[in-house]
Amino acid sequence: MDDLIEQQAAWDDFAEEYYATEQASQLPYVTDVLSYLQQAQLLPQQLLDLGSGAGRFTLPFAQAGVRVTAVDFSKEMLAILRKRATQQNLTKLIVTKKASWQQLVQESQNIPALWISMLPDITAQQMLQISRLVTEKLLIFRLTQVNDPLLTPLLAKLALPPERPEIQSELVTQYQTILQSEFQHSQTQFFNYQLIEELSETELWAYLRDYPEITSEKFEWLQTKIKPKLNQGRLKSVLNYRFELLILER
Repeated sequence: MDDLIEQQAAWDDFAEEYYATEQASQLPYVTDVLSYLQQAQLLPQQLLDLGSGAGRFTLPFAQAGVRVTAVDFSKEMLAILRKRATQQNLTKLIVTKKASWQQLVQESQNIPALWISMLPDITAQQMLQISRLVTEKLLIFRLTQVNDPLLTPLLAKLALPPERPEIQSELVTQYQTILQSEFQHSQTQFFNYQLIEELSETELWAYLRDYPEITSEKFEWLQTKIKPKLNQGRLKSVLNYRFELLILER
């Protein structure tokens, strides 16, 4: 319980920064996911958005006419969401609730349709617990891959940690494996994007000098491999993103 309280406090402190980062994202996955669900006739008339944050998906769902219960354990995240809902005249379609997923499991309340996006640190066994609250449809959306064709293999060759250690590429597969006996139908939809990122030589070396577990020898080796790729003192990288949407129906 102490860990949960600490996590809540950390997310409360981080809420404004997280929302700003979310707003700055250039990846159109929210629009694409909503469009896919509508075209495939998979968008419920009402759902519970678990780990709603500042409303990344809650607000677009409501704009599409879905009645949403937005649940998050951060009061600051929910405060941002409510403010945005008011600005967009969506308060009649959105109800907020401060709770953790553990509280929902304890309450054992039936949930017809449950949406879970990017909720961190949920193991397959924990997802199984959550899934048993669902009476009709469970939708799980996660970022499962970020790959830089230049840096990613170089970092791996040096046995350095990945740039995005929070991304667990196998997690959706683990969810599907443990949940398939609980649901009659399941399907996975992939959303792939490319994003061009450009860094100056100064920014690049500063980033690598501060990289976790870097040593002077590894840093110098990286320099020898990367310098030939620089163009007028800048490095242009194409980042490949993959998101997965797992849809399970009773």
